[in-house]
Amino acid sequence: MPFQSVPNTIEVLVRGTNDGTPVENTFYYGYVATPTPEDLEELCTDLKAVIVAEWLPYLPANCGITSIYARDLEVEFAAQFDLGFSVEIGTASGEALPSFNTIAFARKSGLTGRSARGRIFWMGLTEGQVANSVVDSGVLVGIADAINQFDAAAALLSYTPVIVSRYHNGVARVPAVTYEISNWAFNDNLVDTRRSRKK
Repeated sequence: MPFQSVPNTIEVLVRGTNDGTPVENTFYYGYVATPTPEDLEELCTDLKAVIVAEWLPYLPANCGITSIYARDLEVEFAAQFDLGFSVEIGTASGEALPSFNTIAFARKSGLTGRSARGRIFWMGLTEGQVANSVVDSGVLVGIADAINQFDAAAALLSYTPVIVSRYHNGVARVPAVTYEISNWAFNDNLVDTRRSRKK
């Protein structure tokens, strides 16, 4: 796909594996001052600390985070930084569910329309976190808080969590537009198999 500018925005990719299957989540943050590679290194380092402290307790032992990558989306050739590290393994107790079993968390902007919302899928769950396809309410709250802590760490460095809209009515926006995230939420507490998204 040709490069699409997203003004005043960086992309953060959290990469890992779940039972050997690559998994990745994408976050976007608005900025005021154009970031340098050193700025992105600081951001990735702070985000890794959140993953270790807040994410790993809710991830199974067969799920590991391997890197955090950040880049400026303003122009095609811009600052980037890739923080690779020894795999950080999940510490949640219990047997892991298959890698395609997870829970969806919605990005909310407070505005209507598909372009003004988004979602991510948690990287893995254990059998002990789920009963009859229902994720434990305490686990849901804990994961939502872990994601919010991730955004809060970025906010401390003056980055604003945003949703990126790249298309409208099937046509690419030039440039893409962003909507500030008002909150993260789970629409329900049922396990999502992601089968339709595996095709």
